Amino acid sequence: MEISAGVVEAAQFFKDHNYHVLRDPRLHLHLEDAKTFLRLAPRRYDVIISEPSNPWIVGIGNLFSVEFYREARQHLSEGGILAQWFHTYEMDDNTLRLILRTFASVFEHVTLWKTLSEDILILGSSAPIDSDFSRVSERFNLEQVREDLQRIEITSLPTLLSLQIASDSTVRKMAGRGRLNEDYYPILEYEAPKAFFLGSVASMIRSHDEREMPVEGNALYLMHYLRERQEPLSREELKNLIAFHRTYGSRKILNGVVHDWVRRFPEDREALWALTQAQKADGQLESAMTTLRLLLRDEPNNPHYLLMAADLELALYQLQRSYLNHASNKRTLALLERLLEVEVDNKAKVYRKIAQVYAMDRDYVTSLRFLEQAAESGTQGEKNGAASDVLWVEAAQTAIEIEEFGKARLYLLKALAQNPQNASAKQLLRELPMLDMSPL
Repeated sequence: MEISAGVVEAAQFFKDHNYHVLRDPRLHLHLEDAKTFLRLAPRRYDVIISEPSNPWIVGIGNLFSVEFYREARQHLSEGGILAQWFHTYEMDDNTLRLILRTFASVFEHVTLWKTLSEDILILGSSAPIDSDFSRVSERFNLEQVREDLQRIEITSLPTLLSLQIASDSTVRKMAGRGRLNEDYYPILEYEAPKAFFLGSVASMIRSHDEREMPVEGNALYLMHYLRERQEPLSREELKNLIAFHRTYGSRKILNGVVHDWVRRFPEDREALWALTQAQKADGQLESAMTTLRLLLRDEPNNPHYLLMAADLELALYQLQRSYLNHASNKRTLALLERLLEVEVDNKAKVYRKIAQVYAMDRDYVTSLRFLEQAAESGTQGEKNGAASDVLWVEAAQTAIEIEEFGKARLYLLKALAQNPQNASAKQLLRELPMLDMSPL
């Protein structure tokens, strides 16, 4: 299936007209323009992309209707695809079912895909969507395609295929039976605003996500692809899957991939590091520390490992400390002090972390000393969360805690010297005379 120039033409038309929907009071005219364009289009398209605005806006529901989908289907070439954007935020399950049910009533073959954040993409066709993976791989490796996908950290075909949430049967199961959204019975236009004002979130996709199903019987394209090529994911493919899902994807999917990587490559240090990060994100602090010790055993001075170890020790200390036990932060401080010996480029971050440890135990005098060192080592502008003006403000706040108002004023002036636009420094400087009842 070749993508014709009409794809760009149709996509641009919808983009232009829907872009103006929120800005032009002649809303219905623009919606009818979009539908009229499709109705009178002299050609058929391989792909039609529908990305209107949110359906709680008056009139937008007409671009999610049975009539619109039928019109779009009539203008698709054989095997053509309609791609429908939708969202799950400020939307409830019943409304999402309505969209899926309406869409699936027109197309014989439907799949559901995750894009980014809380958005989804529904693909529909009158014929089975082509799964010739040799052709798919050729298209994936086109220079422009690869460059576009690399912008969102997709560098392998399995990562792209991992965005599929559900096959046709699961989509129809989610959709269920019931009314459809029609031009003359615009249910969506009245249901969507309710979910919007209630701040609902459609959650049923999570319980129907086929990516969490066992391999046996799984109907997702990624499973078809792996069965066809008859070999598991490579180390580089696993790395890309993890990089993408850590930034944009599901934590459960991420954890599954990480554990598969470690199972298949148990000596791979990158796999163990990914497992440590996943365990920490899941709150499995003891397990993360156990995994990290394997890495520190061979690289005791690796700054990334040392910082992670310090963070884990600090988190464990926070969980355990109480007036009923004798938990200590000594191991955290020892790790941070060791980090100072090996970390040359970003000492400000380490000094700041040490200051936070002492502040946690209300030793503000010692905390202030390390904050001063952090601010002196910091740089102008944001850099790894250690901008010097931000650190001087933190030092001022700590000085106020121990009623060192003169020091606080000095620190705030240093912050403003570094960044005259620092709003926190300006505000604290205005409040300082009220905090310090003695003359400045």
